[in-house]
Formats: sequence, structure tokens, C-alpha cells
Amino acid sequence: FSEESSLLLEKAARSGKYYVDISGELGFVKNSFEKYQSIAKESNSLIVHACAFESLIADLILQTTSLYESAKTFYWFNQKSVSPGTKLTMKLSQYHDPLCISERKWKSFNDGIRFNIRMGDQKLTAVPYPLPEIAFAKKRTNCKNAHSFLLLDKAEAKYVSNSSKLGGDPLTKLNKLKERKSKGPSPENRALQRSRIVLEFIFSDGSSIVKTVENIDMYQTTAKAIVLAIKTFLKNYEVPRGVICPATLFKGRESEVLEKLGVTPIVISYNREEC
Repeated sequence: FSEESSLLLEKAARSGKYYVDISGELGFVKNSFEKYQSIAKESNSLIVHACAFESLIADLILQTTSLYESAKTFYWFNQKSVSPGTKLTMKLSQYHDPLCISERKWKSFNDGIRFNIRMGDQKLTAVPYPLPEIAFAKKRTNCKNAHSFLLLDKAEAKYVSNSSKLGGDPLTKLNKLKERKSKGPSPENRALQRSRIVLEFIFSDGSSIVKTVENIDMYQTTAKAIVLAIKTFLKNYEVPRGVICPATLFKGRESEVLEKLGVTPIVISYNREEC
């Protein structure tokens, strides 16, 4: 999206129509809020980003949580392979500043801020990885801090880094990556997919809460999310115009939507160990 969708997004903002995507790129979403909000409102357009299995689910939880000062989102997947599109995004992310919210300002995310988390019997490393819900948290509450992480085993964590931008032309890199783009997982592999999304909220008095959800077959969850978004458009629910956070489409229906997406709330203990 960052490399190829700017012209489309500008046209959508000026069109007076509805636009929805499944982008997972924070920089692209941040730019949209900052550049196209007033344009889209003036033209009566509605722009919704990241309506997919990860950031939409996180945003539904953000929308139903109030008065937090800081929010951290953690993602865990039971399979090492990711979709071809996600793989492209991860490789191209090295051309863009890794961003977070720190002291209510956009800042570069220090890749050295890693820590261990014990999840059941697994010892995992939380690796900084910028995702759109950071922008959603800022838009919703102008919270003090917002970060997102991947939960990886130690071997995987060594090979994931967003600490510095690469030089060169990302479009050239993208075209080369497309030439050897792999196929997505088989239906059998999709049936085995399981992801866990953990949100940690910290409040001004120092207290915190952790909310954890789990879902399977991320492709199917994303497809369901898009169908639910389109049904919302067609039923003419009262939705504000402009660039909005995806959960805003489903305000007041969060539990119903999570259930339709196949998302399961779970109770599990997480212990953090500083590296």
C-alpha cells in the first residue's frame, strides 16, 4: 500500500464514495489520517483502513476500553509462514521509519526495546513491529504511549529488525519480490492457523489490564471482516465520514462482530521478563 496506493487513496478521498482496505502498514494509515481527513469529509467520502484479522480486532478492543494512558499490542501466530502479501509488507517495512507513539508524539521505534514474555510453557521475545492500531489508539484517545509487537521465539527474533531504513528505491525492490511471490497456504494449512492478539492497557494510576483473544484461519477472518464492512455500508448505518478507525463501523456492535469473525476471548497469564 505504501508503495503503490497513494494515487488510488487520493482519488477515493475526493470521490464521495466508500473505500475499505486490509492494509497492515502504519505509515500508510498515519499519512491517510493526516493528509486526507479533511478532503474526505468535504467530499462526503468514507475511508476505512486495516479492516482485517489483526488491526480490526485490536481496534474493536481499543474502542471498548476507555481512560487508558498507554496501549501495547502483541501478536502471536502458531505457524511460521505468513501470507505472500504480509511477507512483502514485512520486507518493504525496512524502507520506512518504524513508528510508535511516545509521550503523545510520533517517534521512531527503537528496535532495541525487546523483552521476554512467557506464554504458558513458551518463552517468547516481544519484537517491535509497527501496525495500524498505533494510529487508531492515537486518534481515539491521544494516548500517551502506543506500541505494537510480534511475539517470536528467540531464533525467529534474530531475523526481524526495523531498526534502520534501507536506502534505494522500494518500488524496484517490490517489483523484484513480486517476480518470486509465493502462493498462499493451502486450505489444510489455513485450517491449522491460529493467532493470538494480546492488548495490555496501562492507566494513569499505574494499574493495568490485559485482554487476549484468539482466532483461526486469518484469511477467512479477513474475508468476513470485509463482508461485514460492506453490509454496514449497504444498510446505511450512521457512520461518520472522513478517514475513520475500522471499529467505528461497528460501534455498539463490537461483541456481535467479534463473534461473527470467530474471535474467542481467552484467559491466560502472561509473565514479562526483561531481557
